[in-house]
Amino acid sequence: IGTVSTPNAGTIQISGERGSTSAELSQVADLWPQGAQDPRIAAQQAELDAQKRHWKTEVTFSVSGKSGNTKERNFAASVESVLSGPEDELKLYTRYNQNSADGVTSSDETIGGAQYSSFFHKPLGWYVRTELEKDPFENIDLRTTVAGGLSYRWANEKHYKLSGRSGLSYRQETYSDGTPAEGTLGLDLGLSHFYRFKNRWEIKNEFTLLPSVQDLSNYLATQDSSLSIPVGISEWWKIKLGLRNDYNSQPGDGRKAVDSTFYGALSVTRE
Repeated sequence: IGTVSTPNAGTIQISGERGSTSAELSQVADLWPQGAQDPRIAAQQAELDAQKRHWKTEVTFSVSGKSGNTKERNFAASVESVLSGPEDELKLYTRYNQNSADGVTSSDETIGGAQYSSFFHKPLGWYVRTELEKDPFENIDLRTTVAGGLSYRWANEKHYKLSGRSGLSYRQETYSDGTPAEGTLGLDLGLSHFYRFKNRWEIKNEFTLLPSVQDLSNYLATQDSSLSIPVGISEWWKIKLGLRNDYNSQPGDGRKAVDSTFYGALSVTRE
């Protein structure tokens, strides 16, 4: 430790409390300020940190209303927590959405689920997942989906992620009007995309397709795309704008095949 100088071309000299030491520049492996960490130790620590699992949690909520000739109330909230590491990932999520106009509820949907993926041979892996859904306006008292199969990651960088999955699923539905419960064996196809721009704007896309094995014309499809814009210089708070479509190829009597939700919300993310 000492003061650095170059008395001769190609030579470095360090003058400290114990005298001076000289060496050829070609012999110098590292040089860093006093009080800073040895670059070799810092690199080793960064490599160890990269092997650890990290939690990332996003909480999103939206409240809107209208009074006057028409009274409207809209509320939506979601929580998503992801524990990710270099070789596996666990995702837990829940969503709730309720809309009403003039005291009459027009939407009341609750969804919760979990998915675990393990990449035993990069980029190939396996996954299992389950999801529960309750939607009285779709005549669904409880829809339970369990699935598993193979997953593949084309990209897994901090700013860019792209993965897909393909497997088998089983869907059990019980209905609010007393219709006998139904069980469906099907495929489970999914695609997940994430990209973070240099200005910290983020795009996220999720797509899921659940066709029945017995009848491919009987399927559920879900698409959810969003854009997250940071609030000022904050790393936590974001404004989230998105579109979600839920398609049921064989909806119940008098019900539409597509439910579309446009949303604008405030979200907070912690890592």
